[in-house]
Order: sequence, then structure tokens, then C-alpha cells
Amino acid sequence: MAKEPIRCVVVPVGADPHIAEIDPDDTLAGLQGLVGGLIESCPHVFGDTPSVFVNEEGKVTGLRPNRAVYAAKEHVVAGFRSPDDPSRPIAEGELLDVVYGNFVCVGFDGETGATVSITDEEVARVMDAFCGWRSQVSGAVAVAGLCCGPGQAYVIAKRERADCTKEALAVNGEGEFIVVGKGAPVGVPISETEAEAWYGEVR
Repeated sequence: MAKEPIRCVVVPVGADPHIAEIDPDDTLAGLQGLVGGLIESCPHVFGDTPSVFVNEEGKVTGLRPNRAVYAAKEHVVAGFRSPDDPSRPIAEGELLDVVYGNFVCVGFDGETGATVSITDEEVARVMDAFCGWRSQVSGAVAVAGLCCGPGQAYVIAKRERADCTKEALAVNGEGEFIVVGKGAPVGVPISETEAEAWYGEVR
């Protein structure tokens, strides 16, 4: 009797999560295919349920930032340390990590240690955490806050207008969205609502 595929949720860069399936006889290859390389467990996202696997080399091979992960109450209770200052406990709401590249959420059998299909409740948890445009750009916003100095910005997306001019949606170190393009090389600030509409046009 053939085994049923293992159900998982892929969280792609720049898009909402979606359901996928992997071969139960070769879960490693399936997970590697979904993240585009070697996998690494990322338990600080949800703990053990669901399991999260990211591209092991995503931060050093040029993959784009995907989602920002912020400390929740369970991280504080578990004794996580602040990434900015390991001498102190992390604070709820503090940036914990930025995941680069696509990542996968899948079920975990605590008794056997096996990878299993993600449950409906776990799917809902992933969707609640990572759906919506603000979540989709959260990694880029966090990276801009960490890396961009005065006058610098991190490009989130690019497009070419009907008149063939090119422009980009970017975010600066203060978390402000700007549009950069011909006639506005320094960038024109736009509201979050305008940024969402701009982003939606290229997705």
C-alpha cells in the first residue's frame, strides 16, 4: 500500500504561504527541494510544532530576506537572549531573527522524531503568522533597520511602468517606504497604504 504524501506549508519570499506535499520515502530531498538547498531546523519560530526548515546557507548565498521573527511570550519564558545584547533576556516584541529564502513548516512526531503531515491547527498557526503583505515585506523592513544608514534604503521590489520607466519600492532604516526611480533618485516617501497598493501591483 502506497504511503500518503506528507503535507507541509511553504512560506515563500514575497508571497503568502501555500500547501505543498513531499514524498514520505525521501523527506530530506523533498524539504531541500522546497527551500532550494541544504536544510537547517529553525525551532525558534514555532518551537516543535510545527517544525520549520530553512535554507542553511540562505544568509550567506544572496537569498532575499523573507520573514522577520519577533520574540513572543514563549521566547521570553524559554529564556531566549537578546541578539543585540546576549547579556540580557530577550524582550517580547524584540527582533529575534530574519529568515532568508523560502522556508517550510511541517509536522513533527514527538514520540518517534519523524517528520509527519502538518495538522490543520498548525496550518492555521502558520497562516496567521505569515499571511498578508506586511508579513511578506517584514524581512526586508527588518534588514533595512539593521543595515541602512542615513540616506540608504533596501529595495523590496521593482517594476517597469507603461512608459518604460523603471522604479523600485524600498524601505529605509526608519521603516519608511519610498519609491525610487527616474526623477526621484533619492526616493519619494509614500504611506503604508500606498506601499501596499504598489507592492500588490507587482505580485
